[in-house]
Amino acid sequence: MDRPLPNEAMKISRMLAIVAICACIVFSYAYAGSSSSQTAYARALVKTSIGIAKNSDLDFGDAFPGDASFAVTPDSVKAAKFTVTGEPTRAYNIMLPSQLILTTGNGVGIDRQMMINRFNSSPSRTGKLNASGMETLTVGATRAAITNTQESGNYSGVFTVTVIYQ
Repeated sequence: MDRPLPNEAMKISRMLAIVAICACIVFSYAYAGSSSSQTAYARALVKTSIGIAKNSDLDFGDAFPGDASFAVTPDSVKAAKFTVTGEPTRAYNIMLPSQLILTTGNGVGIDRQMMINRFNSSPSRTGKLNASGMETLTVGATRAAITNTQESGNYSGVFTVTVIYQ
């Protein structure tokens, strides 16, 4: 293979340099008007979660064998009382249990159990937090009639009240 002469090599080098410079000029003009860039900020706002805290329990008081069913209304001092907190003026849904069985002793047998149902609340079904992000929620329910053979003792059970933002 023949080596190019020094003059020819210089000519080829100059030619390649000119082509490279022209290509740079052409590409820079081609992109100069066909694109544009701008910056933007990304942001996020973390809001206050909804919360519920118990202030007092639901209390059906004393009962005796043979007593009729007994309702505690949400406006009663014996109603369970909660404080709901969260985003100011935000609406929320209230979920209550359908029933609860209170038990005493080992809880085995109908005479050691007491049915609680018809749970209701104030506000009813939905609430709205005030401008400070708070609202009082009260819960009542109905205790079934006490059987004539109901075992004496302290009856208890746990129920859950759930609040969910709308």
